[in-house]
Amino acid sequence: MKALGSCAVALGLLLVGPTDALAQAGTCSPASGLTSCLPADNLWAHAHGAFAWVAPASPPAERELAVGVTTSWVHKPIGLTGSSAAPSGSTTYLVENAVTATLAASFGLTSRLAFDVAAPFTLYQSGAGLGVLTGSSEELPRSAVGEVRLGPSVTLLHRRELDLAARLQVVAPTGSPRGFSRFASITFAPGLSTTYRMGRVGLGADLGARLREAVTLGDAVIGHQVSLGLGATYDILGERWLTVGAEAVALFGLDARRSVGSDSTGADPGGEPLIPAEWLVSFATGRLLDGKLRARVGMGGALPTGGASDVTAPLLRTVALLSFTP
Repeated sequence: MKALGSCAVALGLLLVGPTDALAQAGTCSPASGLTSCLPADNLWAHAHGAFAWVAPASPPAERELAVGVTTSWVHKPIGLTGSSAAPSGSTTYLVENAVTATLAASFGLTSRLAFDVAAPFTLYQSGAGLGVLTGSSEELPRSAVGEVRLGPSVTLLHRRELDLAARLQVVAPTGSPRGFSRFASITFAPGLSTTYRMGRVGLGADLGARLREAVTLGDAVIGHQVSLGLGATYDILGERWLTVGAEAVALFGLDARRSVGSDSTGADPGGEPLIPAEWLVSFATGRLLDGKLRARVGMGGALPTGGASDVTAPLLRTVALLSFTP
């Protein structure tokens, strides 16, 4: 009953989200092309699973609840590069540091169907904010509420070594439009994830989409994205006492980058889409409290993708996760 109550609360927030988005439409689509209606942290954390980025491919057992909290520190996730005396230009970091936390839960409705809920928060952030570019007194909020994410996932294939799952999540714009913690509209996010185990080696892959209204920040246009994640783990000590993992993820933008000259009025047909990409190395244990408590810590950062702007691809990232299944 508690799990169903949590789902009802999240659904209520989802229904309130669109109204708030419409009320803030002017804020999220300014004529200057400078908006804070985009999350500084791209990581969508999960309540369980073998990876930080790659979504789990098998749900909790029937009537089983998995809960987790993931904290992340990102360094220089939102930067804009402008012309200066330096050949490489000068970069202004609107968000220089951000500490986020995501509370997530996954409830097994049946042996193959689960319902997932996640609520992210920005606990602390620092940076120049938009005021330094717009000439206003607007400061970067030190904390912010993020976008509630919820939806079902279903296991399509379950074998001893191989799992395949599909999901459909809805992300409500429940956060502050000035806090770099939400988009301007609802995001629909279908996806597929799979894991394969060979002895002590585990492999994972995730393919998905994030479909939403586009927002602009300088020359960057962030709207519809195709996500691709790959990961591998190795059980060093056996029986999941200590596992090392490596992941790589990329978000392929489908919107052309804006031109930023004096005559810029919209998208540049020749502008390359934004492709934020990251790598992550982590260590995990799945044997605490007889396997009910799992922990993971990791570190990573941006992968070079040739983009002109440093938007949503942090220079450095740390991740810590605790997951519990009663």
